Amino acid sequence: ADLERYDYIYVYLLPQQMAEIESRIFKHMANKAIIISNSFQFVVHAPYEVITDKKGKPSIFLYKK
Repeated sequence: ADLERYDYIYVYLLPQQMAEIESRIFKHMANKAIIISNSFQFVVHAPYEVITDKKGKPSIFLYKK
């Protein structure tokens, strides 16, 4: 997929798959795009914001290029 076309990219993957796509997704996404990850973080890139659930557990991770 041409990731540069999208403003938002949503991922809901297990940690192994997150690690497999991380370099490709950050390389090919638009500079203004935001990645929304449910439940799991990328290995190399740090989220710019973390949203917690009602119990205070991190559940949504937001990333920018």
